[in-house]
Amino acid sequence: MRLKKNPTIYRLKVTVSALTIAIVLLANVSQGQQIERTELRNIETRGDLAERIELAVAYLDLATRQQLWSGFEAELTDDHSFGLWAADWPGRTLEAYARTSLALGKPTSKRFDEVGFGLLGNQRRDGAFKNGKPIAPERTGYAYSNGYWFGNARGLLGLIWAHKYRPQQEAYLDGAKKLGDHFLANYFAEGQLGAPSSFWWVSTEAMVELYGITGDRKYLDFGVRIAESVPDVNPISQHTHSYLLAIRGIVNICAHLQSEEEKTIRGALLAKALKQHEYFENHVMWPGGGIVEHLGQTEGYSLNYWFDEGCSVFDWWGLNVDLWRVTKETRFLDMAERTARNHLLFNQDRSGGFCGDRGIDFVREGSPWPFCCAMHGTRTLAEIPQYIATTDKESVFVSFYYPSTTNLVVQNHPVTIEMECDYLTRGVVEITVESAQELEMPFNIRVPAWSRVAKLVINGEPQEAVVEDGWCVLDRVWKATTDIRIQFEMTVRTEPMNDFIGLQEGDDTSRKSLWFGPRQLVYNQSLNQDLREVVQGQPALRHVYQAYGELQLDRSTKQTPLTIGEKKYKKGLGTHSVSEITYWLDGQFKEFRSDIGIDASSEGAGAVRFKVCTDGKVVHGDVVKASIGENNEGQVQSLYGFEVTAMSGRDPARSIQVNVADAKLLTLVVDEAVNGLAKDYANWAGARLIKEDGTVVYLSDLPNDRDKGIPFDQLEIDEENVQNIAKERVVFGVSIGGKDVPVVFSFLDSLGYDLMKNRPVLRSYVKTSDN
Repeated sequence: MRLKKNPTIYRLKVTVSALTIAIVLLANVSQGQQIERTELRNIETRGDLAERIELAVAYLDLATRQQLWSGFEAELTDDHSFGLWAADWPGRTLEAYARTSLALGKPTSKRFDEVGFGLLGNQRRDGAFKNGKPIAPERTGYAYSNGYWFGNARGLLGLIWAHKYRPQQEAYLDGAKKLGDHFLANYFAEGQLGAPSSFWWVSTEAMVELYGITGDRKYLDFGVRIAESVPDVNPISQHTHSYLLAIRGIVNICAHLQSEEEKTIRGALLAKALKQHEYFENHVMWPGGGIVEHLGQTEGYSLNYWFDEGCSVFDWWGLNVDLWRVTKETRFLDMAERTARNHLLFNQDRSGGFCGDRGIDFVREGSPWPFCCAMHGTRTLAEIPQYIATTDKESVFVSFYYPSTTNLVVQNHPVTIEMECDYLTRGVVEITVESAQELEMPFNIRVPAWSRVAKLVINGEPQEAVVEDGWCVLDRVWKATTDIRIQFEMTVRTEPMNDFIGLQEGDDTSRKSLWFGPRQLVYNQSLNQDLREVVQGQPALRHVYQAYGELQLDRSTKQTPLTIGEKKYKKGLGTHSVSEITYWLDGQFKEFRSDIGIDASSEGAGAVRFKVCTDGKVVHGDVVKASIGENNEGQVQSLYGFEVTAMSGRDPARSIQVNVADAKLLTLVVDEAVNGLAKDYANWAGARLIKEDGTVVYLSDLPNDRDKGIPFDQLEIDEENVQNIAKERVVFGVSIGGKDVPVVFSFLDSLGYDLMKNRPVLRSYVKTSDN
């Protein structure tokens, strides 16, 4: 295994110093009023955010009955059955429909009652949601208990939000309380299957929300009990989505623990959340707020360092806004904006669906799925408006910049905040504040940590900006209508690379990510033909990334003769998922040919996906897609005209031919498929290049020039040398070998809609002039 060992194994004990910090933070918060999320009914959302919400709902509406209710009906017979999750899908869908309807001020789906009444109809007399089919022996124990408590927590959130949207339908509240009581009676019962884990701990979120709508203290107290049961966690044990939800629940529990008697437990719980946040920020998060699916597992399993978990991204956003409400530290708002403006949007496809398997520094386009990420991403889009403008009853906090109208009650008087923005390109935000009464209230506008206030104009008059603790503070008497125009300084900047848990030994951590304002810039190989034209060199191997083992020439990664099925090969490449192997071709070849498959030494195990990239774009390979409204056989389908090449260890060799005429770079990708990384011994058997005159050159016979790297490795970006900033890209001027070359970087958020169609090769980090 070539991955770095995790840089720190956190045993998350609440140290005296951490506990002291948490208590001080909470003590400072208690000096003022609690900041509350603004009710969705009091917000009108416009522009891109509203359009994305509607797209997301339209995608959810395509889900089939089988997909929605398979948790109650599917046989629990193998590792790919979703039957054990019961209310997970309909619960999430109901929550998404309720939140979006409130956010847009209109019913967003005609299926609300279908899903809502269907969920109630599947609730048992004891309040629980359970699969009605027999439980197969292999699905008992740990896996089943995870699905049971996780699915019930998602079902409970669905009922709670259905009640918030339709309070006149008392059945939703009754069902929520009945399920909450089931948790109280059975969650800690002895003798149940499995053992508590992050899938159980999401109940903290459900309990605190149930307390919020009922006011019944027993639910909050039970949430505290669950929060206290969450053990010290090391980073090779947890599923990030469920763990982040659990921590988010803990933070929201802290928001309700206000008495002096509760200070110690409140401080201890907050310290736990803050320490886990620190670990995620420093070791788990991609620059744009992306979060991998697992904190780590043993070799042979999917470590998932190469692509994100969409739900975890959304939870990371939510954890940060909740930490801000509790601590009032603006650094959490900065992190939330980073996530919302980058990886959250990067995960939404043009279909409206959200992907949970996209990569940046590994070729992984991902695909929208009809469960989990689709519902959770929709929920998060609808949550964002609640934090645009908020109040602690005495002051106003404008935190995020989206076209919107927010109605607040401040000092017992109504205040309306209208917002229009040209924020992403020019850093301009225009705010109109309307108050029927004269109010002397602090009005706080967040100044992002990466910027400063370049200009502030109030009612047409320039003003000097007063910035305190990350806020531009306007402390004045407000009356009638006040127009504010604030402009933030927008520049290209760099950020250092974090010590990511998925780094390989020897990786260059001096590289940096590039940013313009709140948006991340990523290197897009497919847009940089000019760069490849100025690079010279013989055809040769230039780069290898392989998660496990070493690339082998003319033998398998297990160092056995290359064999696929019964067929043996003398030439080829033996690798292991996940891997990227890049060759410099210098435009000398017209075709690439290979047999692909999993080596016979896997004994029928393993499952991988093969892709071929030329000059920074996938030109042959699969897109995995769980269909919506279609017959979903095998869950692997061809999309956008690309051939499907997902293969298992039971498949015979498959021959491929790929046009590489004039191509400078050839990248061969092996990705995991459906069963993790176990025995993914992938072969590019007989891998060869064909010249125009018919000459055959085997890849394994090309020289090894890995020390030269690919053209991208030769870049050194000076962030001051910006040639052009456009809506979707930034162009830098670079000198390579004495020649001036324009180098194009794309904005991460603008790539998401069409990533599956365009399929570019992307990279987060680059060498800069100050490395």
